[in-house]
Amino acid sequence: MVITQIDLAQIVAQASSLSERLRIESLTPDVTQVNEPQRADRILTRWCEVVAQGNWEKFQKRLLWDGLELDRVSRVLRSHPTVGDRTLPTWAETLKEIIQTAHSFVNHQLQKTNQPLPIDKNNPILFAEILLPAIFVARQKLLTHLGFTSLSPDNLPLELLSESAYLTLERSLLDKLLNLSGKTLEYEFTRSRPLGQTILNVLGQSSTDKAQIKVQYDAFVQKLLQDGLLTFFQTYPVLGRLMAVAIDFWVEATAAFLQSLKADLLEIKQIFKPEQSSERELGITNDGLGKVIEIQSSLSDPHNGGTTVIAITFECGLKLVYKPKDLGAEAAYTQFLDWCDRQDIPLPFKVLKVCDRKTYGWVEYVEHLPCEDEAAAQRFYQRAGMLLCLLYALRVVDCHRENLIANGEHLVLIDMETLMHQEVNLIAELPEATAAEASVTLQLSESVLRTGLLPRWEFSKDNRLAYDVSALGGIDEQLIAKEQNQGSRGAEEQGSRGELPITDTCKCSDVKWDSPLPQ
Repeated sequence: MVITQIDLAQIVAQASSLSERLRIESLTPDVTQVNEPQRADRILTRWCEVVAQGNWEKFQKRLLWDGLELDRVSRVLRSHPTVGDRTLPTWAETLKEIIQTAHSFVNHQLQKTNQPLPIDKNNPILFAEILLPAIFVARQKLLTHLGFTSLSPDNLPLELLSESAYLTLERSLLDKLLNLSGKTLEYEFTRSRPLGQTILNVLGQSSTDKAQIKVQYDAFVQKLLQDGLLTFFQTYPVLGRLMAVAIDFWVEATAAFLQSLKADLLEIKQIFKPEQSSERELGITNDGLGKVIEIQSSLSDPHNGGTTVIAITFECGLKLVYKPKDLGAEAAYTQFLDWCDRQDIPLPFKVLKVCDRKTYGWVEYVEHLPCEDEAAAQRFYQRAGMLLCLLYALRVVDCHRENLIANGEHLVLIDMETLMHQEVNLIAELPEATAAEASVTLQLSESVLRTGLLPRWEFSKDNRLAYDVSALGGIDEQLIAKEQNQGSRGAEEQGSRGELPITDTCKCSDVKWDSPLPQ
């Protein structure tokens, strides 16, 4: 399939953000095509409420700080943007490749293909046929970035990783694309089904059997793939942009990880000194470490182009953590712990090995382990008190339960990004806070509770829910944490027409987008 430059340019224009429409001179609004005026007014009113609490005079003043006028902003919101002859962004080329690949992805190709897949082809995931073309585009872009043409044991990435480990990286991308598009695809699937069945689904009285759902699902997939998802992306241009950008980010981050691993194999062996028997060393390549046979990806929030922390396990048994950032803080912290251990302290700290490569690095993997006996548990809490003192002195905050690991009788800090955390001087106290409340807040912020290590109740904005995510207090899953996660995930999952997000309408189908297909 050949997608025209005009079609691609229209998607780029519709996917442009408001700031791009206002700031890029060539991205001018087409005043001959006017959007729904009421929708534009709603957006402008909501913007004013968020920025200036509904005060239009203050809102206009805020716009002037950015060199904007209310009339121009309103005009842009009411009209369709056009790209013209402007050079298209790089993500547009990725989207073009997705459309071309999806068009050739005929029905049942999932079962026919000989290429390795990041899913079990005998138990496919809902909407996999729609998203796997994007995975194949990402794979080819990665190989091209690395200077290869095929996925082979002689080339990266299979030179360093087992096939299953590599496919774990692709599965992480598939999960990301599912999070971005799943709700929108489910909504469109629901719309494609007979109205009566949809109403029955809402009422929980659906009598449709799984075989009929499968037939409807196959028809839905075929309809989307007929034009390579072009119509779908024209309807949801922002979603198309998000998916293409996610692929580009994944390619860059994965290539950087593989190239870093290949360059550092010898140094990794020298620093982390994996224990090996002569029998296990036989046949193990890559400087005696062997291939990476297991990968845990997306172990942190994405930063700097979607890079995340990755845990790897070599054939020799060595486990490491790859962090795509400067590990100077980690190196300094471990050196300080090592110095403390040499000062005749009651109990030694666990000192992790670190390989800092300035823009990224490798850290010793810390296992979750229980205490061996009651005496070890007593030493655990004694060390926890020692660590609390040290972290308080180093002005560390954010020591919640996900940033520390209980490793036997050791409590280990694994994220040092808040070492020597800066303090912010408030411009003014909140007007509704009393003098007593302000004094209590100040005292708590200067106490050991500021570290986040000790149990401490936090409250939701409406004060209806209390939760504790501290390292020593946050034990079970808590309602507030789940709600917060769902909120942030929902923002990613919902596709956009360049309009408002999809609402709860997409919850009415009787299949889940992250579940296996009905057989």
